[in-house]
Amino acid sequence: MSDNIIMVKGKVQRSITLDPPLWIFDDRKKKIEDFFYKKEKEVITSPEEQYKRMVELWNQELHSPRNEKAFLLEKTKIEGDYGIKLWPFLKNAKPLDDVQQVKCETKNGEELILSLEEAKDVILCFAINGKPIQENGPIYLYYGDGKNKEHPFKGITSFILL
Repeated sequence: MSDNIIMVKGKVQRSITLDPPLWIFDDRKKKIEDFFYKKEKEVITSPEEQYKRMVELWNQELHSPRNEKAFLLEKTKIEGDYGIKLWPFLKNAKPLDDVQQVKCETKNGEELILSLEEAKDVILCFAINGKPIQENGPIYLYYGDGKNKEHPFKGITSFILL
């Protein structure tokens, strides 16, 4: 089995495999910083401001020279560090009703036990500087609140639902 493949198994209706380098094509991916930093949104208060902003966006879209090929190339081009939520993958494995925890196993034998609630917020980083993670990869695990942002859990080979 490839070093990039991660198993999801245990108390699930179906075991699945994850291939993180393919997540580059997943629309759910986000820049890592977007998971941890809330951006201040532009506040538009009056209907006139809302209309003006809508017209600006419409004109930008109309006058931007985009074709389908350029759009697809831009969509697959990644720069920076990218991640994706773990929960949709766990949910796809159809956890049994009595699942309470998720055990993360690594290449070097370390284990991390998460409650199912914690696992719902976990973020998996799969690209650093626009490239798939090689060293201690293929993913880094971050808690949803970013408390381990400086020291992610690395080298994960499987998620076992307990």
